Amino acid sequence: MEKNKLPQNKTDADEKVNEVSPREQNQLMFAFDDQSPQTTPREGSQQTAISPQKLTENKQSLRNGASEAEAQESPSDSPRPKKMFIGPQDFLTQSSPPRFVSLEEIMKAADGVTNMSLAHEIAVNNDFRFQKVDPPPNSLEKQVNDIMHKAFWDVLEEKLAEDPPDYSHAMVLLDEVKRSFMELVLPHHQYVRAQIEEVLDMKLIEQQVEHGALDIQYYADFILYIMAKLCAPIRDEEIDKLREIKDIVPLFKGIFATLDLMKLDMVNFTIQQIRPYLQSHSIDYEKAKFQEFLKQQQENNVDGLLFTKAWLHRAGEIVCKEARGCSDGTHSSNTPQPTTKPVTESYTKSSLPTSEGAAGESSVREVVTPPGVSPAALLNTAYIELLDWQKDYVFPETLLMDENRFLDLGEKVKWLGLMSSVLMVTYNTVGSPITGVRRFKEKLKNDIAIIISDIKFEQVNSVMPNVSDHVVKEVQQFLKEHGYTELNEGTVTSLKGQIQSIALPSQPVHKCLRERLLTHIRKLLSTPGIQEIPVPAGFAAMAEEFSHVYGQFLRLIMHNRAVFGVYYANIIADFLRKKTAELTSDSN
Repeated sequence: MEKNKLPQNKTDADEKVNEVSPREQNQLMFAFDDQSPQTTPREGSQQTAISPQKLTENKQSLRNGASEAEAQESPSDSPRPKKMFIGPQDFLTQSSPPRFVSLEEIMKAADGVTNMSLAHEIAVNNDFRFQKVDPPPNSLEKQVNDIMHKAFWDVLEEKLAEDPPDYSHAMVLLDEVKRSFMELVLPHHQYVRAQIEEVLDMKLIEQQVEHGALDIQYYADFILYIMAKLCAPIRDEEIDKLREIKDIVPLFKGIFATLDLMKLDMVNFTIQQIRPYLQSHSIDYEKAKFQEFLKQQQENNVDGLLFTKAWLHRAGEIVCKEARGCSDGTHSSNTPQPTTKPVTESYTKSSLPTSEGAAGESSVREVVTPPGVSPAALLNTAYIELLDWQKDYVFPETLLMDENRFLDLGEKVKWLGLMSSVLMVTYNTVGSPITGVRRFKEKLKNDIAIIISDIKFEQVNSVMPNVSDHVVKEVQQFLKEHGYTELNEGTVTSLKGQIQSIALPSQPVHKCLRERLLTHIRKLLSTPGIQEIPVPAGFAAMAEEFSHVYGQFLRLIMHNRAVFGVYYANIIADFLRKKTAELTSDSN
């Protein structure tokens, strides 16, 4: 299958942001690269079925990365509704004073965002696919669809039952089938294309109708023959069932239902074929599209990076406070002076987001920062905030396409902390009889996961009594089976109370483990060249789940940094310059 290249525009995508020199861009991005983890752990994947609300008629547009199909994620086990594609309203945040924007300008921005979002989704989600989604059973949409379809097929049946038969509706169906075939036939299927053109010749069919010589069953058989040639193996059984239908109206109903599925199969096949190409070119494509979006926003007097700046500034304040060098802009008279940090590393031009600077050489870049603060630490801190996101904040513009992925990972981090806390409290309370018994710990973990599987984390308190009862039951049974004394009433009451209070934000064990987990992930992000992913203390039973979460998180932020690193570099440079100036001013 021919693969058409996505538009690339490195010059536009890498355009400088105001007030930051090319040297500082290279300098800061080099500092990021110096701290970049080198390996991504292997991770399991979960099927994410994406269904279209509308598909473009020409599948070639999807190959070009310019499809305007809108998609939504199918219902899943996740407690929170998701939107895999962001809308233009997520980007169009007005600054003050407001400015009227024309519909044409809005549609132009929306088109670019949709294309970028679709290409991004295909590139980062290996399980991305389209799937048919029917309206809810009792919805108005479902009722209207059923009424319209029934009316159409009833009219067709009435027309065919007339004497002589009226084939006007049947001709419309045959023409629609022919167009569907032309969409499904690949460019190199010249013989099949010629067959379709020859047999489904609408002028010839019209002449047959005029002379009362139309054999509708002949055309139905030919259509099934072509469908069998074009369909995926998974549709063979459906084609065989259609061959058993003798009534024309039910047969054509089945034909059109199967053709819709075949179109989805073709779209998913096309996505599968172009995914490697998109993955290798998506960074340049997303850069170019986002640059176009920022340009459009600038013309509309809107700061397209407003919330990205706020996100990075919050992280900067945290890093400065941790460094005890610049908290709220106040410093003592003996505050250390800003330092110039040399960072030495060999790098290539492709690793930098700008075209300036020496490429392919070993060089020393100097980064002027407040003491104890580095651009890499600041950016890593910002990324960690995504795993503990506060609802009061607006998600950064550069992360909107992955917003739900990061929020889902944040939920998983909460569950990891909760389940590890339950296991720790249980083992500390019961003591030596169950210490080191991995099989029992694994069973407890799996049982707890089943109990809490279908609820939101905010509602976890409602099921904690069930969790505590089950844990006590399993512990008592284990002790009895292995000849140990069962827990007395006081210990049981204490264990149940501790487990039931685990989900409270102030619960010390849960709070400690969650903070330990986030700190551990942050440390991993700052450790270059790591080969094996260590598990934080207290999470040994959740090692597999932790590796899965960290692997997903690492892959997302590495892709995000590759696309938007130049903007982060400029924002961080501006922030660090201001902090350095404050520090210098106070020390004088």
